[in-house]
Amino acid sequence: MTGLAAPLQPSKIFHRGHQTGRVDLVGPRKDPDEVLARILGSAYLRYREMWRAAENFEIRPDWPLHLDIDTNYTCNLHCIMCPLGVGGFPAVYENKRLDFSLYRRVIAEGVQKGLASIRLGLTGEPLLRPDIVDFVRLAKDQGLVDIMLISNGLLLTEDLSRKLIEAGLTRLMVSLDAVRPETYRRIRRGGDLAQVTNNLRVFLKVRRELGTELPLLRVSFIRMSLNESELEEFHRIWSDQADYISFQEYTNILESPRTDYFPARRREVKSFRCSDPWQRMSLFVNGDLFPCCSDFGRLAPVGNAWSGPVSRAWLSEGSEFLRRIHREGRWKESPVCRRCATNSTAAGD
Repeated sequence: MTGLAAPLQPSKIFHRGHQTGRVDLVGPRKDPDEVLARILGSAYLRYREMWRAAENFEIRPDWPLHLDIDTNYTCNLHCIMCPLGVGGFPAVYENKRLDFSLYRRVIAEGVQKGLASIRLGLTGEPLLRPDIVDFVRLAKDQGLVDIMLISNGLLLTEDLSRKLIEAGLTRLMVSLDAVRPETYRRIRRGGDLAQVTNNLRVFLKVRRELGTELPLLRVSFIRMSLNESELEEFHRIWSDQADYISFQEYTNILESPRTDYFPARRREVKSFRCSDPWQRMSLFVNGDLFPCCSDFGRLAPVGNAWSGPVSRAWLSEGSEFLRRIHREGRWKESPVCRRCATNSTAAGD
């Protein structure tokens, strides 16, 4: 491992996000990095310093700094931008649940080798698991610094909110994508915007009652042709409720391009390079390990946690190849990376 980057500077730009391409984090009242650094202290500062050094291709950590973990490949919605909503990924994953013993083993390996952060939820809805609080509590008890959960929020009851907060969750990320109920129903098929909005208000009430700032609440908006007219109103409504807002880019995940969902003006990223293979991995329900958080990553797993340690996949020839081509700007040499980049942002050379 080489030397660390310059001292931590809060960042609002992250290169990749779940199904989204480039992600802007907009914190109208407070920057999430500043808040978490104040609350979590030096361990969080060290983690974020290493994160930014890896993001700049300055270090290759000995183990992923962050894991995205799919607890289950099931969902209560059928969203139009998700594999579970439209299909398109291997049937071997369908209706699978991550074995908790494997999760425990992976976390134990990680905390010994530099793992600092996890996000529960990648494709499936983690709140469908009755033991989801146990996932959070184990991560907290093992000493992980930043414990996130991404959800559609429809199953977030008052009791579950309390249990997740008390278990040690640091960030709750809820995907909304709309202001108008009819837009929400069209994108997040099977959902109820009024219900999830009320659930989030109850969550914030419980957090206040417990006298804690954590978990921070992030709401997200994937910009599409169907909802881009609602973006400014979304920001206005949630800027005085959520702790921060994530505006993301639509990614077409189908073999046949679904270009009518792209917004009128797609974000263009010059000199595209993805830092995911330097920072993180994804653990899927059957133990497959992927070099990024993109849906496309699962088309080319670099290992499986059932058959060996995560470190073997992290240091594999496939992982090293991806790090090299992104550092050198040769990402088009990977068919999977090429498909991801061209189907999300309008990536440049």
